[in-house]
Amino acid sequence: MKRSVLAAVLAVSATGVQAADLGAQRIAVPSAILATGHDWTGFYAGLHAGYGWGNTRFDPLANVPDTRSQGALIGGQFGWNYQVGQFVLGLEGTLAWASLSGSVSDPSGSGSVLHSKVNWIATLGPRLGFAFDRALIYAKGGLAIAGLETRIVNPLAGSASGSHAQGGWFVGGGVEYALTPNWSVKAEYNYINLGTGVALLDAGGGFAQGFRTNRNIHTITLGFNYLFPVSRQAAIRSASLDAAGGFNWTGFYLGAHAGYGWGSTTFDAALGPLGPNHSHDGVLLGGQFGWNYQINRVVLGLEATATWAGLSGSTTALGNTFRTRVNWLATMGPRVGFTVFDRALIYGKGGVAFAGFETGAEIAGSGDRLSSARIGWFVGGGAEYAFAPNWSAKVEYNYHNFSSGSWLASAGPFVVGLRTKEDVHSVTVGVNYLFTTGPGAVVARY
Repeated sequence: MKRSVLAAVLAVSATGVQAADLGAQRIAVPSAILATGHDWTGFYAGLHAGYGWGNTRFDPLANVPDTRSQGALIGGQFGWNYQVGQFVLGLEGTLAWASLSGSVSDPSGSGSVLHSKVNWIATLGPRLGFAFDRALIYAKGGLAIAGLETRIVNPLAGSASGSHAQGGWFVGGGVEYALTPNWSVKAEYNYINLGTGVALLDAGGGFAQGFRTNRNIHTITLGFNYLFPVSRQAAIRSASLDAAGGFNWTGFYLGAHAGYGWGSTTFDAALGPLGPNHSHDGVLLGGQFGWNYQINRVVLGLEATATWAGLSGSTTALGNTFRTRVNWLATMGPRVGFTVFDRALIYGKGGVAFAGFETGAEIAGSGDRLSSARIGWFVGGGAEYAFAPNWSAKVEYNYHNFSSGSWLASAGPFVVGLRTKEDVHSVTVGVNYLFTTGPGAVVARY
């Protein structure tokens, strides 16, 4: 009797389970979600701090001794990883406040003291790593730019100072370890070479004087990152047949752009008729990468761009020819958009801008060209349309302002700078590939 009751209970239970199975919707979870081991794929952001040191080597003809700068630095970074097997590919941008300073006395006994300081450092470039589950060994490199300050103090003549940005390249590497699925710590070394530039001193009246220099910086930092593991989240959203529907802009994207740029060089008003103001224009070609996060119809994001530029212009004043060329542009900053209908996005953006300028003058039939990097700000906006699940096309306008700098000309071992303001307008068209789309945006419920 007991056996009959037990058999009946088991039969009813089995029938109920089968009926429940028939009424339930099964979700096929992709095998990538079930994979074991840490997944490095996704957007990340974090902070770092450490120590830096470097040398400033002056032109031997200027008879200025070399200086060594050292000190602390603290900053942040953001980027994107994409893991294929044990290889981790990525792009990363960093920005750090720095306090690397040093000084040297004039060996001739004049009493003058030269002070050199690095105020900030920014980098942008690819990162390639090899993962051992939670441990990642990586190398990186790319574009570097730094904010430099030079000051000369003389007990009798007083002091003169100046600041400017200088661009170059960097290479480095490090080790990162994932403490949890989202948090990781890292140690990193970078070598930054700013190439040949100038140390500028304000001479008043719209003029600046400087020396040719060659600078390098070494940095050792410790830091941490927070990883947004979007690859698995996107796969789960795709598999679960999200009822919200519509195109989802959330995820990392990478793309290219091309267009036209124009701008002007305006000299300090103190120069009067000597100010050879002129315009420059030309083509643009570059790339961008960033991250979007959609909440209802609002799309928040971060974006970095790097653009080769062929903007050039010249003018003749007092029988001399003055030339300006913009060789490259780079930007980094937030982006805020609004979806007007499903696949169409209208957005605004802004932030910090960098540019590489080349200037020179032809006086009495001879002349020289000097290169320098500048820092400023930009603001712009555009419209983007997703014509496929992962592909989108866009059109964009940006205004770049480099309001305080110097147009440079050669004077033997020294450099003469004329205080200027530059701006660049750009109109570009481009395409983006979105790596982590899902079927619907995050819908806020209250």
